Order: sequence, then C-alpha cells, then structure tokens
Amino acid sequence: MAFALQNSTIEEQRSVILFLTAEGEKTAAIHRRMVTVYGEKCVSDKSVRKWSARFRAGRESVGNDQRPGQANTVITSDLIDKVDDLVRSDRRVTLRMLALKVDVSYGTVWTIVHDRLRFRKMDWCCPLILKGDEDSCLELQLRSFSLLITPASQ
Repeated sequence: MAFALQNSTIEEQRSVILFLTAEGEKTAAIHRRMVTVYGEKCVSDKSVRKWSARFRAGRESVGNDQRPGQANTVITSDLIDKVDDLVRSDRRVTLRMLALKVDVSYGTVWTIVHDRLRFRKMDWCCPLILKGDEDSCLELQLRSFSLLITPASQ
C-alpha cells in the first residue's frame, strides 16, 4: 500500500506526469495513480491532461514558462537612499512631495517608505518616525501636550 506524500512541489508532480506519459500511460490512469500517492495535494485531472499533452508534443521542462511583463527595475538602492535622505532631512515631507522630487509614482514612493525603509506614521506631530527615533518623538509629543494643557500666561 502506498503512503501519501504531503510535501511535494508542483514540479515534482509534473516530473511524475512526464515519466508516466513517456511510458505511454493514459492520463486518467496517471491521475488515479497520483491521487493514491499525493492524496488531496495532487494536481487536478485537467492539469494532468494539459501537462501530458505538452509532454507528448515535445516539451521537456517541468518548470513554469517565463511570463511577459515589465521587470521591477524602478526601485533601486540609489532611489531608496535618495528617499531616505529626503525623509530624514524633512520629516514633514509628504509622499506626493517625495514622488515629485524623485520623479517616480506615488505608489513606488509608498512602497519604498513603508515596505523598504519601514517608516510609519506615528501621530499628528511626527509625520514619519525614523527607525530608532521613537524616544525623541515621544519627547516632542509630551512637550506639545504640556503646551496645550498649560494655562495661558496673563
């Protein structure tokens, strides 16, 4: 009796389809045999038919084909450094202003600031908190708060 393989990659399963197709096995039999081995993690019957037809047509690779599309070459280390310098020089700078200054889209600047530099918005008095600079912002918040609650001098 076969045991179920729970941790298999799609490429491993495609390799099995390639091997059994090369032996002349029918697609329904291939899928039936794979279900006994891979259990619920098995590729669908439709996938077995599709890949078996590709292998019979001469395909040898079990990997995915390269998809057309533009590569993400906009976000470079130079651009990240430039945005980092601009934010550190003026913490009140907005994402729109940054996008205009570095001549990239708003979304690209958002990705750099939030995902790459991991800056986050803290409060109304500290637009962007820099890494390791939370204490100075807290001090600024406390000073601002004490100015708000201190009665005006007469």
